[in-house]
Amino acid sequence: MNRLRIVQILATEGEQPVSLLARRLRISQPLMSWHLRRLRRAGIIQMERVGREVHCSFERERFAELNARGFRVLMNPAEAHS
Repeated sequence: MNRLRIVQILATEGEQPVSLLARRLRISQPLMSWHLRRLRRAGIIQMERVGREVHCSFERERFAELNARGFRVLMNPAEAHS
């Protein structure tokens, strides 16, 4: 649920500092980092250091690719096992 909320905020409001996201979702900084690491590994977000803060942004193109691929698998599950 937290990762969906993170993606929603970044997609609708644009780049955000990690510290602000943690406060908005009311989760600890280590837990926020854990969620962001998974989203970054999936290619859904990008992270960039700006001074002392780390800012996150939503990767729309990568998300669209993943979404399209997931939809194709749902519509033709036989291809997923090939």
